[in-house]
Amino acid sequence: MNFEYSPYILPLIIAVLISVFVAVYVWNRRAANGAPALLFMSLAIVEWIIAYVLEIVGVDLSTKLFWGRLQYFGIAFLPYAWLIFSINYSTPTRVITKRTLLLLGVVPAITVLLALTTNWHGLIWEEFHINRQGDFSALGVTYGAWFWVHFAYSYTILLIGTILLVRTLIRNQSLYRSQAYSLLIAVLAPWLGNALYLTGNSPIPYLDLTPFAFTISVAALAWAVFGFHLIDITPLARDLVVEGMRDGMIVIDTRGYVVDINRAASEMIGFPAVQSVGQLAVDILRPWSHLVEKFRNVTDTTDEITVGDGVLQRRYEVRLSALRDRQDQLIGRVVMLRLMDDAFVSQSGSAARETASRSSSKQFTQPNRPQQKRFLGWLIDFFVTPVRADLPIPSDINPGWYQARERSFTIIIRLSALVGTLAYILTSPFMRATALTNVNIAYGAIIGLLWFLGLSRKVNFRYRAAMFLFLVYILGFVETLNFGYSSESFIFFMTLIVTSVLLTGRAGGWTAGLVSVVTLAVIGFLIGRADFIPFNLTVDTLAPRTFQMGMTSLFVFSASAMALSTSIVILMESLNKAWQMESQALTLLQQERDLLERRVEERTQDLADARDSALRSNTELRQYFRIIEQSGNSIVITDLNGNIQYANPKFEQVSGYALEEVLGKNPRILKSGRQKPEFYEKMWGTISSGHIWDGVFHNKRKDGTLLLGICHDCACARSG
Repeated sequence: MNFEYSPYILPLIIAVLISVFVAVYVWNRRAANGAPALLFMSLAIVEWIIAYVLEIVGVDLSTKLFWGRLQYFGIAFLPYAWLIFSINYSTPTRVITKRTLLLLGVVPAITVLLALTTNWHGLIWEEFHINRQGDFSALGVTYGAWFWVHFAYSYTILLIGTILLVRTLIRNQSLYRSQAYSLLIAVLAPWLGNALYLTGNSPIPYLDLTPFAFTISVAALAWAVFGFHLIDITPLARDLVVEGMRDGMIVIDTRGYVVDINRAASEMIGFPAVQSVGQLAVDILRPWSHLVEKFRNVTDTTDEITVGDGVLQRRYEVRLSALRDRQDQLIGRVVMLRLMDDAFVSQSGSAARETASRSSSKQFTQPNRPQQKRFLGWLIDFFVTPVRADLPIPSDINPGWYQARERSFTIIIRLSALVGTLAYILTSPFMRATALTNVNIAYGAIIGLLWFLGLSRKVNFRYRAAMFLFLVYILGFVETLNFGYSSESFIFFMTLIVTSVLLTGRAGGWTAGLVSVVTLAVIGFLIGRADFIPFNLTVDTLAPRTFQMGMTSLFVFSASAMALSTSIVILMESLNKAWQMESQALTLLQQERDLLERRVEERTQDLADARDSALRSNTELRQYFRIIEQSGNSIVITDLNGNIQYANPKFEQVSGYALEEVLGKNPRILKSGRQKPEFYEKMWGTISSGHIWDGVFHNKRKDGTLLLGICHDCACARSG
């Protein structure tokens, strides 16, 4: 075998190294769900790229043919591994049977066998030869019948796996979505390159872009594995169980990031669940930093904590448990929170949701403006656009931040459309007749689109932002086609990247940056090789003049764009984090206020019940008093010492004593002297012991006449 150096192998070698690192990482966690399939994918990528590298650097036909056939181990089984991984990742509770695995592997196995023996039957390659383009050579083939069977089968299972991932992406929370986005990039990039190669649209003739696209694929795969712990954290079928729990649950990985949180926990901490996932636990629990420090290095414990003071005090039971994989390696911690104030457990969920709703509406509601003249008020609202209260807000974005972006976008677009319209009107008389049929019409269409984007606030903001970004891209693309690497083309693409970061965030900025760099690289490559000349330039005024100059300009642009977009991302994320902390503080304050209101309502209700009870008791006492007052029997009430405290009117009538005369005196003033002292001692002994005494008195009235009295049910009532 003979080989020669080719510069095209450098990105492929980098892709191989990254794939090997991914495979080693996955191997160390091979017991995790989906790890075997991901390991198989990484090894298939490594095999395919290595074989293609050796095919490219091979000099003679036999060398290229040998390594070209060996590529089919990776080519045939990579879609197979992708489908298995997609099933494991999206539905972890489903077990793929061995029979299913074998049936799915039949077509790839036949494809590999036929590729190795294609010289005999031509079912994969009917004919093969060497294609040369300058200093580059590649294996050229005419595909046989079975190749198209393999092609249809591979793209079908690729599509099925992608659909499963898209469903998972829609259903799951933000961290799981980031995993799914990474995986989609990882799988779509090489197959897009493969489609370009098979249809003959590769920018470099005879060069298979598929292995080169694996550089992007492997980078995305590494991003998912190392950045989001792809095989450590999989989206479990959790909604019915975890979201229905009344106890709060927070799952934290070994790096301190929140990887899962249920609704109950998010309501307890006052931080939206979707925004919590992917955040550092210390950030979302900042109001309770002393508790974070207390449990920072604890993996297994149960404790009771108290939050708040006085009547706002709430007690929680905290349980921390270590989360380990099948190899007993620590991959995180589970924090369980249980509200121990039973009186508020049933109310906490609905109250917290009402709190969040009220605080959100209060925070982002526009204050009422004073009444102004109709036209002046309309003009101010048109250019100083009010916040749109009914704006549909994605669940993973802070409402105030999203509303502010939409409002700023609308104001800038309307002002740009107005300035553009004025410029269009003022310059129209000076336009040449030919200009009215081309540039001027295009300019008018752009102004019309700006007016549409500025006025159609009912259209989803994401669609409006996407249309604007596409307009900026088209302007940059047209500028580059006409003038090559001009300062204006770089400004357009830089504007595209910066605006994407501002309107769509980090992911949108990276996407815009990738599209811009690829567009500039392709056009610069074609100009540098003299395969394309910009429409408004000549051979003498080409920009870039050479491929090396183009790569230098592109490198400077990429570095500048990355530095600027990174600075903007850091600033925006800092502002968003501050906004989130403020929203969390407002939510917690609102919860405290609601709790205080409920406590006050309870106390008020208790006082009302006590008042009603007192009124009922007072009414009953009044009834008893009237009964005593109107009784036909003499009734005397004394204290424990026997001193008279009350006597009813009948007593006054019978005894001749007025109530004022006997108050505070002992009933012995009524003694007639006809009964012995033992009689009175026995009577008072019976009454003092709490028993009922019945008997006959021989008393005397005030005027000294004899009074015969019969006592029934005389007793001593003791207080307490």
